[in-house]
This record gives sequence, structure tokens and C-alpha cells, in this order.
Amino acid sequence: QAPERRITFAAARLTSPPGYVVVTPGGELSRVLSSISWDATGVAAAIATLLLTISGAVLLGFLLFRSTAFRFSELSRVIKRMAAGELTQRAVVGDTHDELGELLSSINNLGDALQQRQQERQLILSAVAHDLHSPIAVIAG
Repeated sequence: QAPERRITFAAARLTSPPGYVVVTPGGELSRVLSSISWDATGVAAAIATLLLTISGAVLLGFLLFRSTAFRFSELSRVIKRMAAGELTQRAVVGDTHDELGELLSSINNLGDALQQRQQERQLILSAVAHDLHSPIAVIAG
């Protein structure tokens, strides 16, 4: 079996010779980076890139959190209203096909099934009430 070969990539704006990109195999990165004479522009560019990356990650994380939090609050709202007897309530699922989207769809299917059973129960009670009313009316004369 061939030994594993790692490639470490380092990119920097070099002052001597200018504009080169350094690619080093194995663990030589620290030696190469220590031999680079960094100028102020290269350091500023590295810091700016780092700050932009961190800002982008924080923004993306916030947006994902907000979207997920909205979907959980939607789930909670629908379940509470169904528990209160409002079986016509449905959750907004959207275009997502993740676990939370499946859960929202399942809650909607549960609401459909409960609403259908409620209608069937009302039909049965209505039929039983009608069947019991006729003999009572005959007996009462």
C-alpha cells in the first residue's frame, strides 16, 4: 500500500518573488510560511478575507436559525389550535424536504384524518339520533 501523501496549500502575496503561490507537500507549511516576508497589504488582505468569511458565516447561520425557528413556531401554533378543536388548521410546509418539513406534512395529514373521523362520527350520531327518534315518536303517538 502506498504511503498517504498530504498536500498542504498556502496562498500568500509574496514580496520576493512577487505574486507566487506556494504549494507544499506534507508538513512543510510552517517552514515555508516562516520564510515568507509578508508585507502590510498581504496581512490586511488576509485579515479582510477572514473577517468577510466570519461575517458571511454568521449571517448565514442567523438566516438558517430564523427560518428554522419560524417553522417550529408554525408547528407549535398548529398543534395548539388542533388541540383546542380547530381541526381545519394546517401548517405551511413550503418547498423544504427535510425532517421538519416531513413533520409539518405529517401534522397536516393527522389533521386531515382527524377532521374526516370527526365528520364520520357526526354522520353516525345523526343517523343514530334519527333512528332512535322514529320509534320514540311512534310510541309517544
